[in-house]
Amino acid sequence: MGNVLQILGFNDDAIIAKLHVDCALNESQIETFKMETAFDEITILKYYHVWKNYCECLADLENKGIIRGELELTGEEFLNIPCFAISPLKKQFLRCIPSKNGSGNHTGNVDFPAFMRLMAITNGDARVADKLKFAFQMYDMDGDGKVEIEDLILYLTAVTDFDEDTKQQQEEYKEFIIRAAKTTFEELGRDDFLRIEGKVSLVSKFFFSCV
Repeated sequence: MGNVLQILGFNDDAIIAKLHVDCALNESQIETFKMETAFDEITILKYYHVWKNYCECLADLENKGIIRGELELTGEEFLNIPCFAISPLKKQFLRCIPSKNGSGNHTGNVDFPAFMRLMAITNGDARVADKLKFAFQMYDMDGDGKVEIEDLILYLTAVTDFDEDTKQQQEEYKEFIIRAAKTTFEELGRDDFLRIEGKVSLVSKFFFSCV
C-alpha cells in the first residue's frame, strides 16, 4: 500500500500537508504529543481528524442555546463512540483514562489530549509499567485500588459471552466463572487481593493467568 501511495504521489510530506488542513494543532502541540505518546506526526494528525469527527457527530452542540466549540465530549457522549459503545467494559475505559501527569485518572469532559493518552496506552508503544497499570485498573471493577476475587468475577462475567437459555445453565455459568476466579487467585498463592504497587511480577503473572 505504501508503494502504491508513493506512485500516486502521496508521500509522507503530501499526506502530512493534507492532514494539516482544518487542523487546529500547532507545531508545538504536535511535538508535545509526539513526546508524550511516541506516535509519529501522521498518526497524531489522523487521530485529530478522527476525534474531530467524533465530536462533530456525537457532541450535543447546543447547550442552553450556546454552541459548544470545544473538541471535547462528556463522559456519556464519549461512551457513544462506536468502538467503546459495543464494549462491555466501556465505563472502565472511561474511568481509566490516564491523567495528564500520569499520577491518576482523567476527570471531567474528555478532550483530545485525554483521548490521545488513552490511544497511546491501548494502541501505542507505552511503557510496560504504564500498560500494566492501565490493565490492572481495568480489572479493578470498583476502583478501590485493588483487585479482589469479586472484581475478577465481575470482569469475567462482563467479557464472557455464554449462550445460557435455562435457569440451570445460568447457574452453571455463574459457578464456572466463580471457580475460574478462585483458581486464578489460588495459582497466585493469594486469597485476598492484589495491588499494583511493588508487585509488577505478580501482577504480570495475574494477567497471564487471566488470558
